[in-house]
Amino acid sequence: MTAESTGMQRPILVVEDSMIQAELLRRLLVRQGYPVTLAQDGEAGLAAARKELPGLIISDINMPVMDGFEMCRAVREDDTLKNIPVILLTMLSDATDVIHGLNAGADYYVTKPFNEQYLISRIEMVLTRPPEHREAKVEMELNVGGTMHRVRAEPQQILNQFISIYENAVLQNRELMFAQEQLTKLGATLEDRAHELEESNKDLESFAYSVSHDLRVPLRAIDGFSSIVLRRYEDKLDDEGRRYLNVVRDNTRKMGRLIDDILAFSRTGRQGMSLSNVNMDALAREVLEGFEPDIVRRDIFVEISPLPAAQGDLAMLRQVWVNLLSNAIKFTCRKTSATVQLGSYREGSELVYFIKDNGAGFDMRYSEKLFGVFQRLHGVEEFEGTGIGLAIVKRIVCRHGGRVWAEGMVDEGATFYFALPG
Repeated sequence: MTAESTGMQRPILVVEDSMIQAELLRRLLVRQGYPVTLAQDGEAGLAAARKELPGLIISDINMPVMDGFEMCRAVREDDTLKNIPVILLTMLSDATDVIHGLNAGADYYVTKPFNEQYLISRIEMVLTRPPEHREAKVEMELNVGGTMHRVRAEPQQILNQFISIYENAVLQNRELMFAQEQLTKLGATLEDRAHELEESNKDLESFAYSVSHDLRVPLRAIDGFSSIVLRRYEDKLDDEGRRYLNVVRDNTRKMGRLIDDILAFSRTGRQGMSLSNVNMDALAREVLEGFEPDIVRRDIFVEISPLPAAQGDLAMLRQVWVNLLSNAIKFTCRKTSATVQLGSYREGSELVYFIKDNGAGFDMRYSEKLFGVFQRLHGVEEFEGTGIGLAIVKRIVCRHGGRVWAEGMVDEGATFYFALPG
């Protein structure tokens, strides 16, 4: 049905303070063949209606200067305008909007955001109904949301309003059911994708493990034969030849360490977890003992505060402390007075542990790179390493349901944090 079939001659007056909403509504009505007049608030709407009598008023409720309720009351009190049907658009955030609408004299209400087909059907119903004189108003009390409200309105208006409530509820229920169906389908799709991604990650880790493992044999051969050549043919090699062979051996050892780290990283994602109550204080002190030769030799000042216990895999959490302490000791090697501090604190439902040093530090602009595989913020010539240690820390902590982050300043040190559910 279109404006032609309803015999529409007079324009529909749209009263809406949002220019975007007003334009969307105007385009919808124009597509149906209805002439449209726009006004930005209730006061401007009244002026427009008195200037050119509309066949229907569609109004928002919340507007500046004069809202939809006030305008509707003013329409009903005006002898020229009082028989013009009014449809109120509302977000229906408060059930009493319906009561206010009835007392103001509105014929229907439609919830926002509105369904286009439903709104058009309400418009067609209003415009095809033969003109009638307004009925005498009746007074009654209605229970809305457990509160009694006194209503004074025409019987037909009351009926129309409650039909609107029912129809809007049915429409919203259909939309919710459709949304629920779509969410169910999307959830199933995401679950499938997650399973595929998990399988792909497993395949990738298996490939990395296999390749890294297989590379060890040729590397041992290169190192072994280089060593034999140096021993057996040392007197036949000049200084440059011996240097070349030593470069080969140094690089095979570096490659060996890299392969070991790749294998360690792969294992952290593959191995099972055995959860228990871990004495983090004793564990951190035990790991520190392993670094005692470096600590004594360099006279590193180590301060450790009491650390609370945590739930986790003992072997994995030991690796976290090893990697973070190794990092702190390595990056303080150029400090004449190196300090390393271990501590903790509670933050909400998490236990946060940290290791702070006064070493080389880093630029916070690149902090996101710290925990990536093969990501280094310092060159190999400055500090040795493969760039996997912190990635292992992140993987282990994430498998425990925790998180990792770091803070630092160049040449002033760094603090590495890991948080575990507590």
